[in-house]
Amino acid sequence: MKDKRIGFKPSVISPAEHEKIEAKLNDPCNGLRGYIELQQWISEEFGKSIKYNTLLKYCGRNFGSKSKVSRKSHVKKAPAAVEAVKKTSDKSVEISMKKTKISTKK
Repeated sequence: MKDKRIGFKPSVISPAEHEKIEAKLNDPCNGLRGYIELQQWISEEFGKSIKYNTLLKYCGRNFGSKSKVSRKSHVKKAPAAVEAVKKTSDKSVEISMKKTKISTKK
């Protein structure tokens, strides 16, 4: 007796769609906050509906993405402002470290 199964189901996502999804996920300014927003983007962009769990497994398998991630930075955040905060925070850390060294020597 032979098993009548012949193989796997074809992918719901074509290679061209795969490339567009990968570009969207790797874009730091894309504004996607989760798989539900990605699911909505796919339905708008490609006109097809994909189940949440299918999309979750597909992205995890092909792109290494996870559902629980650290906070994304705001899309409209100015990079120059970030650098200014980093510069001032470095100085304040140095000052506070000097103060703690002085207070521990007494």
